[in-house]
Amino acid sequence: MRHPVPLSKFIPWSTEHAERWASDPSAVGMTQQQADSVKDAADAAMAAKTAALAARQLSRNATDAQEQAERNLRRAVQTAVMLIDVCAENNDNPAAIYSAAQLDEPTAPRAVPAPGKVKQLTASLDPLSGAPVLRWKGNNPRGSGSVTYLVSRKLPGQRGFSFVGTAAPSGPTRRTFTDTTLPTGTTEVSYLVRAIRGATEGEPEQVYVRFGAMPAGVTSGHITSAAA
Repeated sequence: MRHPVPLSKFIPWSTEHAERWASDPSAVGMTQQQADSVKDAADAAMAAKTAALAARQLSRNATDAQEQAERNLRRAVQTAVMLIDVCAENNDNPAAIYSAAQLDEPTAPRAVPAPGKVKQLTASLDPLSGAPVLRWKGNNPRGSGSVTYLVSRKLPGQRGFSFVGTAAPSGPTRRTFTDTTLPTGTTEVSYLVRAIRGATEGEPEQVYVRFGAMPAGVTSGHITSAAA
């Protein structure tokens, strides 16, 4: 390659060589006019590059200034609206305050729907550890926000369910829970799974797990048998 291709290297290279050629054009087979034309072109390219860099920097500076001005404006307007809201809250005629400010009156926030019902809760055994693995389905209403599933467990002799863990509504382990804390030797256990968002709970689902044969007369419903 006789000369560099990228403009970042080509323009400085051309400027340097043009000056050398113009200083003694006959030594390189050019007339003075020919050598000067190359030098003029190199000088013009360098000047244009310098101007372009300066213009780009000015543009960046102007963009930064615009964005900062917009942020300042947003903060100022938010403060003004807050002051108007406070004034309206403490006025006997809040509608008049909002009318004077040419602002819509604030609307009450919409009630967020409760999480959806847990459905098709089943239990099986992890083939490696032997721990119970719960799986279920559940469609949460649009707008129900961040939902977490709470898993509770009731062992033989216990009167109520006790919290044992949580499961996410999405991701690689979504709507599944592996009970790694089940006491060794447990012959049967009940699980309760419910969706929760904040203090709002969805309708739960329960499953009964017996390790070994199913009790006589039990063939269906939400009871699952897992062989030991």
